[in-house]
Order: sequence, then C-alpha cells, then structure tokens
Amino acid sequence: MDLTLHNAPANAIRSQSDDGVTIGQQHYTKSLLVSGQQLNDDWSVTDPAQLDRDQARLMLDWQPELVIVGTGATLTFPPATFAASIMAAHVGLESMHNAAACRTFNILLDEGRAVLLALIFPAT
Repeated sequence: MDLTLHNAPANAIRSQSDDGVTIGQQHYTKSLLVSGQQLNDDWSVTDPAQLDRDQARLMLDWQPELVIVGTGATLTFPPATFAASIMAAHVGLESMHNAAACRTFNILLDEGRAVLLALIFPAT
C-alpha cells in the first residue's frame, strides 16, 4: 500500500506491506522505532508480548507525546506493565495493526506532532 504524502516529512512511511515498510528510499523488514527526527532499525522486539518496562523507558527517552505500537498483521494489546509505564509518564498510547499504525503515524507526523511509531515485525 502506497502511503506517500505530498510534502512528506523525512521519516514518513512511503509504503507498507505485511513484510516491511519503506521510509525514504530504504525498505525495512524487521521491527523498528521511528519518529520525525530519529530511526532505530536495530530494535530487537519481534512480538508485542516482549514489551515491558525497559522497552517503555527506551521509548520515553525519545520524548514523544504519543506512542503508536504497530503489532503486526493483527491487533494485539501490549502487556499491562508496558502500557502502565507509558501512561504514567503522561504519554498517550495506541495499539493497532501495522497498516493502521503507519497511516496514523503519517497523519500525526504531517501535523508536526511528537509521535513515536514502534513497528513490530515477527522474526524471520
């Protein structure tokens, strides 16, 4: 699915499929963290069940106002301890399947919001 915006910010998702995303000219096939200013393609989470307090701290270091967790091809809610850690910092949290997460990320990024996308792809 092509998600290109007319005046897309640098880290906007250009396209998304079940096996990866394209940001700029680079295609990614494993889990990653991405915001308007940063990208970490060395993120080791391959299942939403792996999200914990340490992962929440890692995400909060990016200083987002909202964290969107893309949980793969289907919606899976992250563990309660992870969600509680994010919300205790007064940061919003949304979970959705990857396609919806990418679309939502692009919209919020285009609005200039401080959003962090945590996009999970299963290990291959």
